[in-house]
Amino acid sequence: MPPYEREIEALHELFVDWYCGEATEEEFDRLPAATAPSFEMITPDGNVVPREAVIEGVRDSYNKYDPGEFDIEIRNVEVRETLPEYALVRYEEWQDGPDGETGRLSTVLFREDGDAPLGLVWVELQETWLER
Repeated sequence: MPPYEREIEALHELFVDWYCGEATEEEFDRLPAATAPSFEMITPDGNVVPREAVIEGVRDSYNKYDPGEFDIEIRNVEVRETLPEYALVRYEEWQDGPDGETGRLSTVLFREDGDAPLGLVWVELQETWLER
């Protein structure tokens, strides 16, 4: 599996484990370690969310679901462009929970960082709703 795909999969596995109350605080520390200080997420609804708000929003959602009640599937990871130390990557994120399935087309800008869990930090993330 390419490094960008490994990073995307690993971070989303953390989200599933955290939201289902199966991750530890130590495991949660992966999220701040994998996001650049300047990280922002643009939600599917067009809201710009700074890094600290993203981290706190995930933290506050601990044990939101019962184990097995929520899952995320990553599909169609595609490296769109690479530059020295950076890569632009697009993927589909499909979430399945009690309210049904939702999909997002996500584009992330990664930067190489030897201190990050898998050597990459998320710099920018843009999500757009996908139809089923």
